[in-house]
Amino acid sequence: MKFKLTNNLIILPIKVNGTELSFILDSGVRSTVIFNMKSSDSLKFNELNKVKLRGLGKGESVDALLSKNNSMRFGEIFRENQNIYIMKNWICLVN
Repeated sequence: MKFKLTNNLIILPIKVNGTELSFILDSGVRSTVIFNMKSSDSLKFNELNKVKLRGLGKGESVDALLSKNNSMRFGEIFRENQNIYIMKNWICLVN
């Protein structure tokens, strides 16, 4: 399977709802998280809901969006009904 190795990061080409994006492989994360979206990006999300996320420790929660029922493809691997978290502080896609 194709991937790029940049600064010791594995970068995978993954299609989300038909739009190809570059994802960093992070084996320590349970869910798909998208950062750095622009309003000009053509990716469409399904079933958006506002959520609060928090990591380990006592830190403050952060605003995010949860998109449900998305499709994802990496080579021949295809999955439907995938949840994606979108970090709201990093996007100007949704008000």
